[in-house]
Amino acid sequence: MYNEHIPFHHYFAIFIGMSFLFIGIYSYVQKPNSVVVQHFFTLMFISGLAIALSAPSSWNIKTAKELEVITASFAPYVLMNFFEHFPSSTKPTFFRRVRMITLLIAIFATLIYFSIGIHHHVIVNTIVRPCIVANMVLSLLSCIVLFFLHLQSNSDKIKNQMYLLIAGLILSFAPVVILSLIRDAFFSFSGIPFHYTLSSIIVFPMTLSYLLTKQEVVDFREIFRKISFQLLVMILALVVFNLFLFMFYNFDLKTVIFMNSLLAFTFVVYDLIHKGLEPLKMKKWHLIKQEIQKEKLLIFQQLLNGKHLEYCAKLIADLMHKTIDVSGVCLIWKNDNIPTILHKTGAFLHFNDTELLTCVHHGRHPEKMNIHGKKFFSYPMNLEDATIGWFLIGEKTNATVFEKEEIKLIEKIRTDATELFASSKSLLQIKKQLKETVEESLPSEQFDLLLLNEQEKEKKNFPP
Repeated sequence: MYNEHIPFHHYFAIFIGMSFLFIGIYSYVQKPNSVVVQHFFTLMFISGLAIALSAPSSWNIKTAKELEVITASFAPYVLMNFFEHFPSSTKPTFFRRVRMITLLIAIFATLIYFSIGIHHHVIVNTIVRPCIVANMVLSLLSCIVLFFLHLQSNSDKIKNQMYLLIAGLILSFAPVVILSLIRDAFFSFSGIPFHYTLSSIIVFPMTLSYLLTKQEVVDFREIFRKISFQLLVMILALVVFNLFLFMFYNFDLKTVIFMNSLLAFTFVVYDLIHKGLEPLKMKKWHLIKQEIQKEKLLIFQQLLNGKHLEYCAKLIADLMHKTIDVSGVCLIWKNDNIPTILHKTGAFLHFNDTELLTCVHHGRHPEKMNIHGKKFFSYPMNLEDATIGWFLIGEKTNATVFEKEEIKLIEKIRTDATELFASSKSLLQIKKQLKETVEESLPSEQFDLLLLNEQEKEKKNFPP
């Protein structure tokens, strides 16, 4: 029951322990017939109970203390027993031996506690607690070694599971073991309070539950590659932040931990908000790309219907204005290797054709150009090894730089325009060839017709 004299963070351990139990129940409900999931449920029950009992045990509730010692002692053995079945591949001999050692250590710590330590706190602090912590470290190190051995000779699926497990194990237990348990149990030094490091431990059961209940496994190496820069920035920011704290201020340990946690939490929340808004932003660009595709089909249909290139160039310029708010658009096409302006709008209307044609370079890459102090961008329309035209775009009307997605849209429109104009050129060549073929075939057809008429006359003059 809630007690106003007990700090709230003590209840946090109960919440974490119950989360373990709920994760185990969820996994069991998903796959009740799986032996591996059954062992996972046992692991979650024992681990969750050990974590949840840490709070009432600190309140000197007798039954809670006894149950905490039992569950914390046997949790490493249950962990090893779970990995005896997962992943489904051969385990080395040392792993089974270590599993038996963890069982013996658990039995020893429990017997010492109930026979001597239950009434002597010194025995608990000098024997029972170091045994429990050593058992945890031994089981975790054995599991990590097992994972690395699996990485040496296994399928890509098993290897990917191992990467996820190693990451989950390290992220979960490293803060608890290094910053709290080892310092407190072996060096008699007050480490970071247990409840501050406890929140990280939830990562491990979530990772295991994902692996056991999902058929597809994400590529952890690819995810790590994507977030490695963000992690590096966050770590450097925390290092610089702490250096400034120690140089100019004198805070106690709890305040420093709280401020670092708050800063790290701010980074995480910012990243989550950014990723949450990203789909909304991408949806906008996706709709624009769909509109570009529709306009492309419409322009191509106009080409098939015999519309002139000037009309199609106007449609492309209108599409550019609807997509991005630019000051003007100009399309230049090489007709028989002679550059010709097909259509121009906005700022380009103030320049004569000669100025525009002479300023265009024959490079194959986009360029930033200037005419009478007016800036614009030249995008060559390349087809194989030849430049068949240019796509000129003025600055944005609000004088801001083009965003990354806007540049991608410009490139798409430029590519589509090149494809459409090249298709138009091919259509014109096909029509020309058909016309020449028809003209060449007419005299031959007339000659054949005259020859047939002569043969019919001969048959009438000389009947059989």
